[in-house]
Amino acid sequence: MLHILALFNSVVFDYIVRLKMAGLDLTQTIIKQIPIPDTKSFEKELVYMGEKATIEKHINSRIRMLYASNQRLDNLFADVSI
Repeated sequence: MLHILALFNSVVFDYIVRLKMAGLDLTQTIIKQIPIPDTKSFEKELVYMGEKATIEKHINSRIRMLYASNQRLDNLFADVSI
């Protein structure tokens, strides 16, 4: 769920979707045309802002920071490896 949240809230996803949309509605046909990263690519480690971790952990930590003030999501992030 967090991967989908990160993808759908990315600037790149928004740009690609806007290029493909002919109208105002985002349909399932358009979403199926959008390239989605392979789940194995999230296991790759990289250094970002001086911190070495997997791409998945970097994404999860950024999402956690974005939603830190939303206490309704505390239980969600309690189960997430960061």
